[in-house]
Amino acid sequence: MSRYLLLLLVSTALFSCETQEVKIQQLLLKGNLALEDAQLEQATYYYKEAIKLDSCFADAWNNLGTIAFRRGSKDEAILNYDQAIQCRPTPSFYLNRANAHFENLSFFSALKDIEAFEKETADSIPALVLKGQILARLKRYDEAKATFTTILSKDSLNPDHWVNRGTLYYYTKEFDKATPDLMKAIELDSANGEAFNALAMIQVESGALKEAMRLVEQALFFEPGHAHFINNRGYIKILLGNLVDGETDINDSMVREPDNPWVYRNKGLIYYKLNEFESAERLFRQVLSMDSSVDKTAEYLGLTLVAAGKRAEGCQWLIKSQARALVKSNRCP
Repeated sequence: MSRYLLLLLVSTALFSCETQEVKIQQLLLKGNLALEDAQLEQATYYYKEAIKLDSCFADAWNNLGTIAFRRGSKDEAILNYDQAIQCRPTPSFYLNRANAHFENLSFFSALKDIEAFEKETADSIPALVLKGQILARLKRYDEAKATFTTILSKDSLNPDHWVNRGTLYYYTKEFDKATPDLMKAIELDSANGEAFNALAMIQVESGALKEAMRLVEQALFFEPGHAHFINNRGYIKILLGNLVDGETDINDSMVREPDNPWVYRNKGLIYYKLNEFESAERLFRQVLSMDSSVDKTAEYLGLTLVAAGKRAEGCQWLIKSQARALVKSNRCP
């Protein structure tokens, strides 16, 4: 009798465990279906219910990270991915966390996660693309170029890959290499706004502002309302001396993308040209605190400080920016 009872209890325990596992998987499935339908609150509910049954259910933690990421809560996303990785280190979890770190401007952490992903999963183009972007933001340009070249050797028919490498060449001032890459992207996709936008900025660097305007307008024709393109159009207008229309574009872009440091740089440039040096200085310093890699910010800050009578500090910024012509013209040592 006692032996029969023991067997019965064991069987009941096994059935109970099986039932809990089935419940967890059902909750995961429901959450995934809700996530596919963009029903984020419903998906969050199902994943949290699954975690109540198993506090270390890695898939649910990972998917909660994805929901937080979609909502723009990058810190929360990283914490959820942390929990998923602690419960079950999985390559895709590292890749997800790398994306969150990248968007959070934590580039070293993002690169570390990409390297962890690559140990288990080699030759992933999405991971290589992110790695190239991270290396570019870390100013490890030679490695970034090599990464984008590797991507193109694997997939030369994707115009975005040509845009990525072309944009990198733009950042390194290798315009003779950037232009063919961007033209190749347009050959593959004649409506590629990113390629037209990058070509416009190359024309800005060469001083061909009217051609730059034509190209950025083309970019906006294909992608109306694109915050970056609107910002760049505003920048070109500022350089052409049309401060009123330029500011309209800059303000529009700022509303669409309030966390973009390039917008604040251009807003600061408007203040500089209006001789409102205090406001210009404040904005340029804000940009440097947000992202020190934003092009020409140090130059503009230096010019602003010199114009405001703070020559010694202004010259330091001009020298740091390596804008030799500006250093000489402002009689900096």
